[in-house]
Amino acid sequence: MNNFEQLLEEEASAFDAHKRQQAREGIISTLGSYKLIGQLVTVFVPDMINVLIAATGGSQTTAADGEGKIPRQGRPPHLGETPPGLGPNLPDDGFEDIR
Repeated sequence: MNNFEQLLEEEASAFDAHKRQQAREGIISTLGSYKLIGQLVTVFVPDMINVLIAATGGSQTTAADGEGKIPRQGRPPHLGETPPGLGPNLPDDGFEDIR
């Protein structure tokens, strides 16, 4: 192998290393961008949802401790109270008829 062929191989190996380094840096910067976006979403989206809930007249709930939850009712509040006898009722004598 002459000197020109050796030089060609050395340049080819150096070129590949350079391209690999550029690709690695590009991937690292892209992953860093994704990490930043993920952190922003984690920080701001729950607060944004709470603002939207508050703007529509709802109340915030805390899933961790269960406090602050709105008790479920049979009908929406704007329709008034649920009239008695509407919906399923348990028998007066207990649960034996259900089993």
